[in-house]
Amino acid sequence: TGVTTTGVFHGRLASLALRFTAKCFPVCFGGPKRRALGGGSGQDDTTSHAVSIRRGAYLSPYDRAVYMIERLLRLPSMATYLYPILVDENIKSTGRFKDPTSPLKTLFDRGYTLNILLNELESPFVATIDLYELVDEPGYEQHQLELFWQGCVSAGLAVSEEVQAKAAGEGGFEMALATVAGILDLLQERGRLGSPDPRYIKPRTVYPTATKTTNSPRHTVLACELAQTEVAYVQDLEQLAGYSKSVRQQLDCVTSDIDTGAIFAHIDELLALHRLFSMRIQYLAAMPADQQFFDAIYDHLLPQFDVYSQFCASRNDAQRAYNAALPVLRQLSGGVDPVFDVPSLFMRPVQRLAQYPLLFQSIVDAMCDSCSH
Repeated sequence: TGVTTTGVFHGRLASLALRFTAKCFPVCFGGPKRRALGGGSGQDDTTSHAVSIRRGAYLSPYDRAVYMIERLLRLPSMATYLYPILVDENIKSTGRFKDPTSPLKTLFDRGYTLNILLNELESPFVATIDLYELVDEPGYEQHQLELFWQGCVSAGLAVSEEVQAKAAGEGGFEMALATVAGILDLLQERGRLGSPDPRYIKPRTVYPTATKTTNSPRHTVLACELAQTEVAYVQDLEQLAGYSKSVRQQLDCVTSDIDTGAIFAHIDELLALHRLFSMRIQYLAAMPADQQFFDAIYDHLLPQFDVYSQFCASRNDAQRAYNAALPVLRQLSGGVDPVFDVPSLFMRPVQRLAQYPLLFQSIVDAMCDSCSH
């Protein structure tokens, strides 16, 4: 039936939640306490700079993907290709999770679909793109992707150096998401986004959102809180990754011996992991209780959590590099305070890691108290 028994659920989830935490615990917390990154007091207090982190309006990776699907469906030229993909995603068995980025990856990988979207802007360069060029060749999709990025660079929607560095690598999809979002913003400003066809399946039907009310069962409330706190963690990682990118770009313009690789070691890996992890949590939190398979949330992800061991093991080197760089960092613009905000952001992975067993255990206990699943 797919329903997990209480004992199996309790045992497997508890063991999985504790496994990677126990593995990293000696590295993260072992030995004498050390002051936070950038700390100037010299006191052995890891929380001396754990100030509140400022957060503005934010869409999680899960919600950003669903919102993009909704907007693309408002363009007839895109809906023609995206709607069948979305229907397939809805009816096919994809395991215990549905990833809202999957239909976007399928759409983007075709290449020519991105050029159709770019043609909506009607820029001079875009008009020269031949969607049928090399259509019978094995590398047609890749050729169309190259044309798309050429068009984006010419239209000022992308930077040539960044495209060359990321387009064919792991960061290519995230760059495509950001670029497509920019194109959709321009089209919306021009009034080109129409109304969704009422006959189409709604993306939120396939990828629901977790909600809670004053009458919601305790396990529902806790699942929503787990999703909300995970989204906040991803927001903090994105803020830290954005600060890292800003610092690197500014230091590239001057002669500097600051070791940004040591200071921001493993931040990008943590962000990539938790973008995926947060989408799983958000999807499961929106499911009925008998389909909230939180015991499987680490499936195929446990090896990636080894990055926490690497992150924690590199903190001494990161602290030395950060303290040495602090006088320069204070002079740079980056949207965050390098004295207080950045050390707090660096503490977030360690803090979050320690929270998972407690968060998941509370959901297990609430489910055991309120139902037989």
